[in-house]
Amino acid sequence: MPKSQPHIFSSNARWAFALILWVGVASLLASCGDFPFQTREAEPPATAGSNPVVPLTPGDVLSNLVLSVNTRDAVLYGENFTNNFTFKPDPSDSVEVEKNFPGAYANWTLFVEEGVADFLLDPIRCSYANLRFEDELIVDFTDSTYLLQENYFLILKHASFVEYRGQVRFFMRKLPDGYWYIERWVDYIAVDQYPTWGRLKGETRARM
Repeated sequence: MPKSQPHIFSSNARWAFALILWVGVASLLASCGDFPFQTREAEPPATAGSNPVVPLTPGDVLSNLVLSVNTRDAVLYGENFTNNFTFKPDPSDSVEVEKNFPGAYANWTLFVEEGVADFLLDPIRCSYANLRFEDELIVDFTDSTYLLQENYFLILKHASFVEYRGQVRFFMRKLPDGYWYIERWVDYIAVDQYPTWGRLKGETRARM
């Protein structure tokens, strides 16, 4: 067999392999809706809770409350409460705060709650905020009322980072508009070495 024959066979084999490969790639591209390197439209973000939700359940209210704090949106924060909202601090916080600021918790209405939140979450004063709830307990519920207990962890940065911990009971109500809101907030001390959110709110109101 001439010496040139293996070389000819090798060239033909490479040419056939290249042809098969080209056909395979063409078939793959034809089966795809888009060219694989074509610019695509952005997909919706995978992270849940990046936008407020319609408060059709008590859980939706909590989700919106967390979002409003973490984004430092005081307007969204205020939308989670009924017009007749009331707040009650832990008795120990009430005694301690009112030693220096008498009446700090008196007549705590939605107007007061919104004002305190606006002061605390103002991006000019607050450069970071993070809230989370844990250990949820459904205490009682009906078709239009819900009593929920949660442990909370709140971190705020004003001049420096400070963490607040405590326990809260939210009395929620479904109003005639079909949406749920927080009607009453009762705050409790859960971990002695950490200040509570309730204490922070009282001291903030007194100093505003």
